Amino acid sequence: MKDISEGYTKDQIEENIDYFIENQKEQDNDDKEMLSTCCGHSALTEIHYNNESKEVETIAICSKCLDWADFEHEEY
Repeated sequence: MKDISEGYTKDQIEENIDYFIENQKEQDNDDKEMLSTCCGHSALTEIHYNNESKEVETIAICSKCLDWADFEHEEY
């Protein structure tokens, strides 16, 4: 994985630390697979994102139980 702060000075990093932290979290999540909360399997359909509420909701049809389910990034 590429170091997100590569090419920046210490002062630039300190001034923009929130950006670097958030960007690193997004990069870490991009490497994780989305799994259903019901069975822990992948999605059979495209995952739909609803970000009208404070937390982003992700739903799709689970490939195991063939029913609508919430999806989360897998935990390591």
